[in-house]
Amino acid sequence: MDNEKENNVYDEKSNDFEKNYRDYKKPLEEDYIHMKILNELAKNSPENVEKIQKEYIFEEKTENIEKPEEKGNQIIEEGEDKKQAEIEEKIDETAIDSSGEYNIRFQFSSNKVGKYKEEFKNQHVLYENVILDYKKWISRIQELVAYIKKGYENIGKESGRNELNIKLEKMIQIDEVSCNKLFNVDNFRNSMEEQIKSYINANRNIIEDGIKERDSLIDKYFVLVNSYMFPLIDNFNFKSSIGTDVEEKKQRELQKIKKYKEQLQSDDIAYEKSLLEYKTWIVRNKELVVCLEKNCMDISHIIEEFNVSIEHKIDMLEEKDKELLTNRIKGINMINKMCRNMLNMGLNKIKNIEEKSYDKLCTIEDFQNLTEEQITNIFNSNYNIITSIRNEKDSIVRAYFKFINSQLLPIIDGVDSGIQYLNTNNITALKYIISDIYGDMDRVLKKLLENIKIREIKTDKSETINFNLHQAIDIEYTKIQEMDETVAEVIRKGYEYLEDIYSTGINYIVRQVQVIAYKFKAPENTSV
Repeated sequence: MDNEKENNVYDEKSNDFEKNYRDYKKPLEEDYIHMKILNELAKNSPENVEKIQKEYIFEEKTENIEKPEEKGNQIIEEGEDKKQAEIEEKIDETAIDSSGEYNIRFQFSSNKVGKYKEEFKNQHVLYENVILDYKKWISRIQELVAYIKKGYENIGKESGRNELNIKLEKMIQIDEVSCNKLFNVDNFRNSMEEQIKSYINANRNIIEDGIKERDSLIDKYFVLVNSYMFPLIDNFNFKSSIGTDVEEKKQRELQKIKKYKEQLQSDDIAYEKSLLEYKTWIVRNKELVVCLEKNCMDISHIIEEFNVSIEHKIDMLEEKDKELLTNRIKGINMINKMCRNMLNMGLNKIKNIEEKSYDKLCTIEDFQNLTEEQITNIFNSNYNIITSIRNEKDSIVRAYFKFINSQLLPIIDGVDSGIQYLNTNNITALKYIISDIYGDMDRVLKKLLENIKIREIKTDKSETINFNLHQAIDIEYTKIQEMDETVAEVIRKGYEYLEDIYSTGINYIVRQVQVIAYKFKAPENTSV
């Protein structure tokens, strides 16, 4: 009972620690303001800098991270060397692999393995985020220092510049964070619960050290902003020297208009391309309806004529052959029923797809008379029109191939099954009577597939498995290593559409080939 209570307290500490770190990661308001200012300075727009300064009042904020309650030797205040030394006392030297990582192997009860594995995983993710944050703030400090140097050059302030450069150079001479690597548990077979907790707490201390290093960089960043950046922004000479004359403004406006025109041209091409693809699939949908109506009626007529001609032939067969033939006739009539159902009900959905009309894109003749907001709204409207066309085209494509998979291919599978039965069962009388009807139906269906640009995916035995084309539904073990991951048997045919619909680099796969795959299994060693 005490052990369970202790574990609950442990979980609460862990959750609080991670929650506080996530809260700390929320974007700082000051950081957002300063980056806006830097962007405006980079674009030589002092008027926007003044506007930003009026809208925001900078107040330096600090946020503290609540640390999890620590016990015993979990926090050591006598420096990194002593901390690492006490941690290493608990770890066998043999637990360190060749890479320097601590890979400790434990023996542990299985009901808690999942929880501790998740804890170690979360700690490693948290550690990586801290290191990434640290590097991000190094980059920001270096960028800010570059802006400050440029600003003092622009205002022509010679006095004290060397001293300033020395100070700034010292501030950007930052070493990469050198936190200890986290401990990692590979196996829980040889340790007690308290040992695992000690490693988790040690990892927390390492992560906290990284957070402290990162926080010191954030403090340094805002010292630079307050001490150097704001004085530059307030300096009139600096604001006037970054280019406010009419000619520079005119050039910036021309560049902006050029980008707008390029965007309009790009949108126009995307609109025409999307509309053409949409209309193409409307036409293909109509072609599918026409082909199916004709070919399915042909199959129905073939079967009906067969039923009339077969009546007198049945009496000529022996009793055992009569039973086989009767079963085959039932299968043939089932194909006829499937064709009829597809014509009467299945085609209704794709028949009801009608071509929609779409608005033309908005154009802009004179950018000078429009505000930034108005131009943005026009581009957003054009984007919505193009997206709507693409979504409608994708919807038609999905309905097209869903119909083929659910309605047409089962009919083709039925004919293939009949042909395969005749080929594998050498019954002369049966072949003589029904081989022709299967051949006639097969020719009609192959012509139909050709008309709608669908082709069978040819697959041979011993062919290497291609997971784009093949679906392995079962495996058969083999002792021949060269046959590993090859086709043992084709269970059901697959089909491809002779066009790369989604720009994947291969034809669109309507249905994968179902196969049984060989899997190599080395023979077991036998002793005499």
